[in-house]
Amino acid sequence: MKSINIFLLSIAVSALITGCQDTPSYPVAIVDLDKVAISTGQSKIFEDEIRTFTDTTQLQLIQIKDELNTQLEAAKLELGKKPTQKDQAEFQKKAIAAQVRLKQELAQSERLLQQKRNQLAQNYRQSIDPTIRRVAQQKKAQVVMLKQANFLYIDPKSDITDAVIDAIQALPPVTTASDPK
Repeated sequence: MKSINIFLLSIAVSALITGCQDTPSYPVAIVDLDKVAISTGQSKIFEDEIRTFTDTTQLQLIQIKDELNTQLEAAKLELGKKPTQKDQAEFQKKAIAAQVRLKQELAQSERLLQQKRNQLAQNYRQSIDPTIRRVAQQKKAQVVMLKQANFLYIDPKSDITDAVIDAIQALPPVTTASDPK
């Protein structure tokens, strides 16, 4: 009788241990947003929008530079052939002010470009968040982390990236007011 109890106890402990190993108590899922963006074509859309924004900004900078150069050329003509030291100093101030303004405009353009990138990324992430949540719930994940280069190891079972891509691609295309019908 004692040997039967020990045998049943060992089976019960074995079943509990095996069952616990198959179901982690805090399942974590991993999503590679870069792979999702590339696979769904979103990265191409980002590139196109950034290129358009950059082209527009560069044209504006060229216009500002041309305006400043025109102003400096006009100021230089006003100096005449033999400007006084005072006139030369005033011209130098104008030239420095033009350089400062151009640098400020360039810095502002870079800030606006970074804001545009951040806004595009944030909008995309918000748009796919419901899909990631749905896939994570289907996979019984309690936590979803973004894949990062500094992760040492990721169990392939915890990577739900491909499932997220499949779910996004299964959605109907989103149309906007500017899309032709």
